[in-house]
Amino acid sequence: MTRPYLDYYTKNNIIPVHQNIDDIEAHFNRRRFLYYTLGLHEFTFRHADILEVGPGTGDNALYIANIKPNSYSLLDGNPASIQALKDKQEKGLFNGPKEFNIIDTNFLDYQVKRKYDIVLAEGCLSGQLHPDIFLKHLSGFVRDGGFLVITTQTTTSLLAE
Repeated sequence: MTRPYLDYYTKNNIIPVHQNIDDIEAHFNRRRFLYYTLGLHEFTFRHADILEVGPGTGDNALYIANIKPNSYSLLDGNPASIQALKDKQEKGLFNGPKEFNIIDTNFLDYQVKRKYDIVLAEGCLSGQLHPDIFLKHLSGFVRDGGFLVITTQTTTSLLAE
């Protein structure tokens, strides 16, 4: 097993993280506050080319898609996540970006020359066998002057989740 988390999720057909989006405005406010705290205002996303790694169900992606970036690519290697993303796409929930892509691959296998204004990887780092390799590969997709956003959790908070 070379990808312990991804292989486990795939084998058991699960998506490990779901957001409560019953109140979509509250959800959008939480996302807006996170990015505002990081110094990334809505205008940063509006006309940007964005890559999100490990979007899971795509619940967090709804906020960014709503801002209408130039392009938005969601990359995940978990078949259950890919299906959840396609379901949201079929419902028209990702119609904001001019260009929208769902990329079905393991991130470390993703090889393109394209650079992005913003690369997002929320909660992915702790599941990597080699986080240094993951970060180096991830940073290679960020355009000069762009942003790399990584969120992670401590072992204690991971236990609670």
